[in-house]
Amino acid sequence: MGGLLLRRVWRCLSVPLLITFTKHPYSAEHKQRDAYDAIARALHARGIGGLEPTQFSLEELVKYFGPLETIYGGIPITYILGTNARCKGDRARALGWKPTHTNEDFLSSIEPEVEYVLKKQSEKA
Repeated sequence: MGGLLLRRVWRCLSVPLLITFTKHPYSAEHKQRDAYDAIARALHARGIGGLEPTQFSLEELVKYFGPLETIYGGIPITYILGTNARCKGDRARALGWKPTHTNEDFLSSIEPEVEYVLKKQSEKA
């Protein structure tokens, strides 16, 4: 991301942008469901839960995230948990940025993250 920021600054200083960021607000897309599936598989491989993600009950939402009206960055947590991130990278590529990681790289990074979180949790216990 640092390289992208530098390219953006350089481009803004040297050439007017042909693409406006307000007319094209999305830059790739990953489906949050794919991430949740990967988390479920990683947990299941360690004997926790099933292969399919399950929905939080209201009690679990409150237990793990606090009151439902809890705000994270101005957005209720219940909105954040079920949303997708859309970032195609077309505009970044137009600035000369070249991605070094794929969506598959992101999804394959989830299993080591799950392992790390479980290890940290067991150290606290």
